[in-house]
Amino acid sequence: MVIEEKLLCGNCNTELEKRMIGLNTFYCCRECLSMTSVREIVRLKLDMIKSIDVLEASS
Repeated sequence: MVIEEKLLCGNCNTELEKRMIGLNTFYCCRECLSMTSVREIVRLKLDMIKSIDVLEASS
């Protein structure tokens, strides 16, 4: 079972829509027309997890 997370635009806080363009997946905002690749989202989440681990290790 896959749990899908609702992603919000960083610019206008609107829910993003999933779009396939060729073989690439992007999340698009209808309000401000920004696009974010899945690769960027995964990289940001990994960076957040690493920073949380560093904070936990230092305390």
